[in-house]
Amino acid sequence: MAHENRHIPKLKVDVELTLADGRNLAGQVFVLTSQRVIDLLNGPESFFPFRDAASGKIILFNKAAVSAIHPRDQRG
Repeated sequence: MAHENRHIPKLKVDVELTLADGRNLAGQVFVLTSQRVIDLLNGPESFFPFRDAASGKIILFNKAAVSAIHPRDQRG
């Protein structure tokens, strides 16, 4: 059986997250080419991946832990 390519193209969007505990984190979220950051947060999934700008690590955030998200470009 041939391996299917299941890669879904996404864009990296620079954002600043404000967490429920008051911390701010700079980094990137990943959205579909037809999606805005707000669509990512309003989607059915409880978690979303975030690339931390300081460490480069990918962190899975529960949407309930995020107070605000501020896109740093026009895709917001």
